[in-house]
Amino acid sequence: MVTAAAAASRSESRVDGTDGGGMPVSRHAETADTAVSERKPNVVSDVRLPRHLTAAVLIWSDLTLENVFHIQQIEACVELKNFLATLFKLEDWQNDKRQAVLMDLYYYSINFCREQNFSPEQTSAFFSIVKKLHESAVETPFNNLDHCFKYMEDLILCHSVKRPPFGIDLFTPQESKVISEYIVNTYFRHYKLYKFVFTPKLQLDVTFKYKGLPEEVVEPEDIESKPATAATHITGIVEDEEPEEEEDSPAMKELKAIITEELERHLSTMKENIEDNMKNNDETLNQKIHSLEEANGAAHNAKEPAKHGKKK
Repeated sequence: MVTAAAAASRSESRVDGTDGGGMPVSRHAETADTAVSERKPNVVSDVRLPRHLTAAVLIWSDLTLENVFHIQQIEACVELKNFLATLFKLEDWQNDKRQAVLMDLYYYSINFCREQNFSPEQTSAFFSIVKKLHESAVETPFNNLDHCFKYMEDLILCHSVKRPPFGIDLFTPQESKVISEYIVNTYFRHYKLYKFVFTPKLQLDVTFKYKGLPEEVVEPEDIESKPATAATHITGIVEDEEPEEEEDSPAMKELKAIITEELERHLSTMKENIEDNMKNNDETLNQKIHSLEEANGAAHNAKEPAKHGKKK
């Protein structure tokens, strides 16, 4: 399994993109971790719920044949990143942390294609699979992990089985297995980091209305000027004014009188029992003290004759 620490330890100048054991790894989670602390508040009032995603053939969707040929001719790491930045409008990737995360995602996807010696068609399809998977994962701030994982499986299957026009046999079963392992070990391992960096923060405003209190108009706070410090912010009316007591009905008064009388009777019985127990305990304690005093007096009287006998 690949960790973010292993990805961070790899030099950025390496184009092969493998760890010590030859396993393809992703370093973009390291940048995602850095972007967490610098993420700006992004509060929205309307969000999309998780939904079922339909797979489709993605070959040449994002990388054309000319783009792939140009990428194959690039060897330098910086040159490749600059080309991807121009292609996908990530010119500020060195300063913008979100763009930096996307740049690492795209860059190491290209490196994986190079390691596997993918053809131009396979390179374009795999790159689009990763890109579409990421876009689907961050389209909602809610948890859609199951939907995305199923979408990944459908996309790989769509490019592994010949079923025109719904699928093509672009990847072999072994290549499909390697692709699945790579995506699971890189993207899904850092799924929550991607969600936190790219999805908006939700703010929940709750107003409580208590019965008997006068209605008050609470002006909503300016969300843009005063963003919440937590993911969920709850506001409410906290005035605790007691409502006016309603007059009891005759039946309720009679019930209260019966309950009060029964409680007083039980309390009186409990008080008598407690007093009797305390009286018995006092008598027992006095008897024990009297017995100890008699025993001490008898012992003292027995010692006196012995003392007189010794003096003689």
